[in-house]
Amino acid sequence: MMFMKPSAALFAEHNVLILEKLRFTAGVRADLFRFDVKSDRPENSSDDWNGIVSPKLGLVLGPWAETELYLNGGLGFHSNDARGVTIAIDPNTGEKTNPVDPLVQIRGAEIGIRSQAVPDLTTTLGLWIQESDSELVYVGDAGTSEAGPGSRRYGLELAAYYRPAPWLTVDSELALSHARFKDTGDADHIPGSIDTMWSGGITVGAAEGFFGSLRGRSSRHVRWRRAAKSSPNPPSRSTPAPVTGKEIGKFPWIS
Repeated sequence: MMFMKPSAALFAEHNVLILEKLRFTAGVRADLFRFDVKSDRPENSSDDWNGIVSPKLGLVLGPWAETELYLNGGLGFHSNDARGVTIAIDPNTGEKTNPVDPLVQIRGAEIGIRSQAVPDLTTTLGLWIQESDSELVYVGDAGTSEAGPGSRRYGLELAAYYRPAPWLTVDSELALSHARFKDTGDADHIPGSIDTMWSGGITVGAAEGFFGSLRGRSSRHVRWRRAAKSSPNPPSRSTPAPVTGKEIGKFPWIS
């Protein structure tokens, strides 16, 4: 079997300063995909074109005392496997099956506050919600992912970046989220969804030249629906990771 999924996209954005402390941003992205599959089964061989347009809006109020409030909303998408888009016959059972949607729309919104009121410290607190028309679910027995029901996610993110010296940066990020399938009754937990994620680290090095970093990460996720509902202590994972290297130019998150 051979399959291809080439794509192209265009993006435009416009920023408007409405008032001294009120900024507005509007953007739109257009994506075009081609799904081309040449299968061992002629019934599953086909090619299809599909496109989607995703508008986005943003509003920023402030700053007051080095603190600003922001509000974002818009549409996005994820693409499904090309083989699922053109499939007509299940290769395992030989029975007819329905293809999946090529592009699945996602709707999201976020409200948050960002502050640099404390010298050398940048903090951000955000609340977000996201809805998807179809959730990708990993199927362990088959070793692949399949399109599942629609889903809703919402959560909180807290981030802090402290730079007490030009050569030293300390950062920490915490994300809490609640993910569920929609319209599935009691079996609404999404397998593998992460409800708690923390990452943080210390970086030594200036904006240019050699640097070293020690980072840690911990996450807790839902393995499968029944375990998620019955187990009081979902599985977790922690990973420390030292990093060294050489940076040319600025770190991506240091202004």
